[in-house]
Amino acid sequence: MSPLPPGIDSGIEIWADSYGQVFILKEGSKTALKNVDRLTYAILLNDMNNHPHAQACMDIMGIYDTRDQLQKYLACRYGNFDTIPDFAPNGIINTDYYKCGNRGACKFEGKLCDKIRVKNGYLTPQEIQVIKLVAEDLCDKEVANKLDISPNTVSTHIQNILEKLDVHSRVGICRFVIEHNL
Repeated sequence: MSPLPPGIDSGIEIWADSYGQVFILKEGSKTALKNVDRLTYAILLNDMNNHPHAQACMDIMGIYDTRDQLQKYLACRYGNFDTIPDFAPNGIINTDYYKCGNRGACKFEGKLCDKIRVKNGYLTPQEIQVIKLVAEDLCDKEVANKLDISPNTVSTHIQNILEKLDVHSRVGICRFVIEHNL
């Protein structure tokens, strides 16, 4: 039997729809950010306030209203619905890789959104691209052709990814892709 998604029985799961509208799943109830209870809102606002660099990015973007900032912050940082709770009951916070459409071109990437933290470090944007292509069952040469890099570079990325994820094979990489809905 598979475990329940986060937010059904414990923790908080946040995601954004294709329009950037943020939803919260907590205690089995789906709620739009604008209708979330005060305690959850305070938790989310506190998290945003603990990241002044993200707020600075939103100021540069011209987003000044606190609710609008929180909407953007949560979409960028936690916008992917996955199997890992964004706010776990034990206090651990897990950011997501959200495919907002601006990945690779956003000047705020890695500042407003967060890099994906894994067991042994952070994944780089290129490592994320490699992971996705590995999950499509492409060999190193095919990945290299798609990313316009050498097969040796792909091999190096894969070795780094295996170490960072603390897995031992491409199967472990694929499991990571599934768990994180990449």
